[in-house]
Amino acid sequence: MADTRKLSHSQNFIKRRELVNELLNLTNITADDVVLEIGPGKGIITTQLVRLANKVIAIEKDVSLADRLPDVLRQTEKLHLEIADFLSWPLPDIKYKVFSNIPFNLTADIMRKLTETENSPVDAYLIMQKAAAARFVGKPYGKNTLVALLLKIKFEIQIKRTISEAEFEPRPQVQIVMIHIHKRIKPLIPEKDINQFRDFIVYGYTQWQPTVRDAFKKVFTGKQLAIISQSVPLNLKPTEFNIDQWVSLFNTFLMYASRDGRKLVNGSEVKLLKQQEKLDKQHRTRYR
Repeated sequence: MADTRKLSHSQNFIKRRELVNELLNLTNITADDVVLEIGPGKGIITTQLVRLANKVIAIEKDVSLADRLPDVLRQTEKLHLEIADFLSWPLPDIKYKVFSNIPFNLTADIMRKLTETENSPVDAYLIMQKAAAARFVGKPYGKNTLVALLLKIKFEIQIKRTISEAEFEPRPQVQIVMIHIHKRIKPLIPEKDINQFRDFIVYGYTQWQPTVRDAFKKVFTGKQLAIISQSVPLNLKPTEFNIDQWVSLFNTFLMYASRDGRKLVNGSEVKLLKQQEKLDKQHRTRYR
């Protein structure tokens, strides 16, 4: 089914070139980099990216906006303009970075595309609603959501700056921030175990128990939980458990969990996805 959401209904354009420069100064983008921009819009960011980076690939779905890009941008060899829907556009197979003021109603889809692929950007700087950013970043900006923890397996994520709503046209009615997503050189878990680790975290969250101990009482024996609790605070809520504690508990699971315990955990993420496919969009995006 075609995606009928309109970019023009969700894009809030930055007004000042000076702000773009301030934001770019917070990045690690250099003259050696290939940078991807999602939705160049009126070109205010694109213009500054072309001056800074080695090459800019701008993907614009809205033909009318693409036609309004300044002629000077169209004439430079450093800009490659793609008229395409980013969500169906194939990501580069080379090393690249992302800098973009993204359409707010596509935030979850864009995040999923950039992070759930083998050729993810090494760094991505995205301007988005603060409430959405808190979901992806987790602590210290909000609870350690399920989606934040799953992202942290392969990425480091932080909020780089809050941006005044007055800097945009039209002016948004929500708080805006720029986040930085940095791809880890090595995931926190070996590649061969990542899917099982994702299942492990999803299982812990979807038991809807008050503590981590309660969530895993069917996976570990009572004696095992007693031993584990000497080094890991199992009395915490799943949302209070940080990623390092999840890694520690998972390593214990790999070493000591019984076959029946492993069966309970395996396939938890697929099960959750199937459940959420039956829900409306509003509830489904709480996880993804």
